[in-house]
Amino acid sequence: NKRDDNERRGYIGIMAGPAFPVGDFLNKDSQSRTKTGIGVNILNYGYRIGKSFGFVVMGTIAKNNISAITLIDENNDSIAIDDANWSYGNIGIGIMITAPNRIADLDFRFVGNFMNADLRFPSQSIDFKGSGLGFDMGMICRIHINRYLSIPVSVDYLSGTTKFNIQGEKFKNKITVVFVETGLAYRIK
Repeated sequence: NKRDDNERRGYIGIMAGPAFPVGDFLNKDSQSRTKTGIGVNILNYGYRIGKSFGFVVMGTIAKNNISAITLIDENNDSIAIDDANWSYGNIGIGIMITAPNRIADLDFRFVGNFMNADLRFPSQSIDFKGSGLGFDMGMICRIHINRYLSIPVSVDYLSGTTKFNIQGEKFKNKITVVFVETGLAYRIK
């Protein structure tokens, strides 16, 4: 069973699409609700090393605005802020299980990642930074345009807990997002 020299076993691409907050990150029962944002998968690389098994490297950046939030200043006065946002990014490596086909490949991905997050309040010049570990699991269908290019369409679930240290106070925040993205990928031999 000799490998076809024209077979494309991998891809590298870029994708973008909406970032839907879910779970506690959505804050649906609170005053400050996280809105749907945008995600850009700036590094999306996968390579099949067997018939249906391979590895994947991913890097994503995203931003979600927050509808409104109230902060308490040092004088115990309330400050209503309507321009707060979450910016976050992750990079990770993992495995993929692939169902290859001449027309399209279907990949299931499981990725462990490192995550950075910023909670920003631009009007107040406040920026809290945190980091932590997380995971991404998802599915990508790469529709082959020709021998060299594919149109990837993916759905990914990203979850991670970031730890913050604000003026000596430590807190954690769980970021959970569903990304629906599409873009362009170059097919690799």
